[in-house]
Amino acid sequence: MTKKTYILLLVFISVFSGISQEKNAITSDIVLTPQENNLVSISGMCSNNSLQIQNLNYTLDVQKISKSGNTSNNKQSGTFTVEPNQKTTLSTTTINLNPKDQTKVILTLFNSKNIQIAQQHKVITAKEAIKN
Repeated sequence: MTKKTYILLLVFISVFSGISQEKNAITSDIVLTPQENNLVSISGMCSNNSLQIQNLNYTLDVQKISKSGNTSNNKQSGTFTVEPNQKTTLSTTTINLNPKDQTKVILTLFNSKNIQIAQQHKVITAKEAIKN
């Protein structure tokens, strides 16, 4: 391998390594916490795995569909700052889940230029979310 090819290979690996690290710098998660009386708390979480302070925006959408087909929507959004290597709770909402209800939860994170940088989806049922 020539010196020129070797250097080009190192640059190529460095660039893609930096891209993959940047891509996973901000992650989102949806956490379910069972409560009493068929209630479940849904929390949107953000982890900053980078070395920089991040100023971000989020939306947490919760859509509950009852067994009769009725739909209930809850949308929360806001702006937040997360320190390097920190995990933070963005928003928490509590809903009542009946046995045949289905709930869709979407957490989306945006950078300061309103470009989507992370998203998490969960579809939950009462059987999965509630521990009696």
